[in-house]
Parts: sequence; C-alpha cells; structure tokens
Amino acid sequence: DTTPPTPDPMTFASAPAPTSTSAIAMTATTATDAQSPPVAYYFNFVSGGSGGNDSAWQGSTSYTDSGLAANTSYTYRVKARDSASTPNETTYSGNATTATWIQTPTGVSFGTVTASTIGLQATGTLTNLTVGTSGVYFDSTTVGGDGGINEWVQVATDTATGLSPNTQYTFQVKARNQNSVETVYSATASKVTLANVPAAPTLSNPSQTSMMLDVNANGNPVGTQFAVQCTATADAAWNGKYVNAAGQPVAAAVWQTDATWGTITLQGMQAATAYSFAVKARNSDNLETALGPVATLSTLDYPFGACCFYDGSCDELQQAACTAAGGEGWTIDLACEPNPCLPWGACCLSAGGCVEATQVDCGTIPGGTWHGMATDCTDADENGTADACECALGDVECDADLDLADFASLQECFGRLPLPPACAIFD
Repeated sequence: DTTPPTPDPMTFASAPAPTSTSAIAMTATTATDAQSPPVAYYFNFVSGGSGGNDSAWQGSTSYTDSGLAANTSYTYRVKARDSASTPNETTYSGNATTATWIQTPTGVSFGTVTASTIGLQATGTLTNLTVGTSGVYFDSTTVGGDGGINEWVQVATDTATGLSPNTQYTFQVKARNQNSVETVYSATASKVTLANVPAAPTLSNPSQTSMMLDVNANGNPVGTQFAVQCTATADAAWNGKYVNAAGQPVAAAVWQTDATWGTITLQGMQAATAYSFAVKARNSDNLETALGPVATLSTLDYPFGACCFYDGSCDELQQAACTAAGGEGWTIDLACEPNPCLPWGACCLSAGGCVEATQVDCGTIPGGTWHGMATDCTDADENGTADACECALGDVECDADLDLADFASLQECFGRLPLPPACAIFD
C-alpha cells in the first residue's frame, strides 16, 4: 500500500480557535483509507508565541494546545497517515492562524478627577494590548457618563468627560484580543466628580454693624455643601474667620447647602470697614475645592450731624461723639454753617420751678423767664429754688435784668425807716 489517506493534502474541519487565554482547539477533517486503516493525525505548531506544541500521532481528530500566552498569535497545520507497515502520510494542510483570548480586566480604578472629568484605568494584566485590533472599552452605567469614552482604545486608560459636578458615576470595562474577540465586562466601580469652585458671593445691605451674604453655587447640585470665609479685613474679630449658621465669625469651617445658607446676615462688624469674603465647596466624598473669587463690601460709617452745646456753639460730630462731648442736641446730616444752634439756659417759671431751654423755647412757656446763656437749674444751696432763679441783688422784677425800673425802686427805699420788706432786695 503506497496510497495516503484522503483528503490529501489534509484539511481542518474546524480551524484552530481559542478556548481561553491559554488554549487553542482545532479539529481535522476525518480522513479515510480503505487499504490500511485506521488513520492517525498529527497537529503541527508552526509558529507563534511561547508554549506552542505539536501533538503526537493520535487517533482523535481533535487537538487542544494549552499552556499558551494570552492574546498571542499561533499558527498550526495538520496531516494524516494510514496504518501500513510503512505509513503513507498526506501532505500538510495549509497553515491556520488564530490568537488566544485576552484577559478580562479585573476592574476599574481612577486617576485624576475634576468637576467634569474622571480618569479611568483598567486594572489587571492585559497582554499585547497594542497588537492587531486589541483594546479596552470603558462604559458608564450612569446616564450622561459616556462622554469621551465608549470607544476601543489600545491603552489601559481613558477619560470620561462632560460630566456634572459633585455627581457619582459608575463604570465598567471590557477588553478584546487582536482578532476582536471580546471579554465580558469587569465588575463596576464608582467615583464622584469634584464640586465646581463657587462664584463670588453676593454682598448687600450694609449697615454700621452688619451686611448680607448670598452664596452663588455656580452650577453645583442642590446637595453640595459650602463654607464661607472672610479672607481680608482690618477687623481682627473677622479676619480669616469662617461664617457660622448665625452669621458670626468662627475659627473652623461650617458646611451647609446653598438652600440652608440662604441670604444670611453677617453680624458684629465694625463701622466704615471693608470686608472680603470667598466661598469653597465640597462634594459628597468631602473633597474640597479651593476658595472661589472674592467679593468685598464696606460697612457704613456712623453719620455726622450738627451737635449743639449749651453756649450755642456747634460742632459736626457723630451722635455718640456728640453725647460724649456734652452736646445738648444732635441733628443728622445737618451742617454747622450757618450755625443752627441756640444757646441754652435756665428758664425760671413764675409759678415756681425751672427748666433748661433755649431762649426761644422758654418764651413759649407760660410764666417762663430765660436767665441767660449757659445757666442751668442747679440748686446748689438746696433751698428749693434753682440758683439761677433766685433774684439777684437789686433785681426787683427778678427778670435777670437790672434796668431803670429796678433803679426807681431803689430810690423809693432811700431814707425810709424801718426798711419796708420790698426794699430787702437792696440790702
């Protein structure tokens, strides 16, 4: 018998194909030989990566080569022979090439995270990722999380873009080998984007001791928390301090949502002083942003006005300074030129008693007699009558005016003995 089995050359019924990351299976066409059966088969490893092996002569039409490298190309061929005393072999089949599977990524880890991007890393060993059509494919299971990804890349990293601030996104990744055979997806992993840096706060409605502040969220979602800091002021009680929920300065940051902050009144400030504030945010993982841009506003100064004194002099002072200086009246925003002040003095009442008033006001009081500028109602001798209201020597009318009528009364008292009571004023 000198005739080899048929078909000759030999063929594959099932061409070599991967069954794992380390094995390739193949099946020869069943050969026939009427004269010298049975037929044996020999699978030859032609070329490729490490671990490739020939089979021995075997009766089975199937062969699995194992111990191979992942995502690596291997080439095989097959021949057959009969059982003649001198076996007749067929010609080898044509070469058939395939590649083992690539490893399934073990998961997703994360690189740089911003308010709108998340860096992704496929974990695990991924062999020959740049060969053929090999690659990895990142996917987000969160709506809106696929920006910049959902494409095959031949590196183990990618970046999800166009994301929302302070939002959790969940990712998974799969791989494919150099012949585009895909793995299943890895386990999922989640990451939260950073919050946006807040805009400058809105400052308004200053008084001498307070102002109002409104946080500007700058596109952060409603659950984002914010802290407000006074970044610069000459007021030591506020400089560098944070704002608490009551609008007072405190040493440590107080975190609240924009809705909770609302428009808060900052209190305990100094008049005529500039205050600068900035806001920072943190995401749900408590990762903080830098402080945002600064807003500055000054508290109001206390107003000046005309401060009137007893002697009718005027000085433009703040109200507290006027009181401290002994002023008797203060009018906001009134200037001292022309002088609006009238002198004060004791206004003695004919029915008894004394009030301190200007000459004009004393004239409107029934029985009132004004006793001159800078007099007052002090009763130093404690006789029940204000000193200024006790009649001066010779002032018969007791009107604080020694005039001709008083002189006439004096003349009537000359030479009269005993001295009439009415003349005691001259004694």
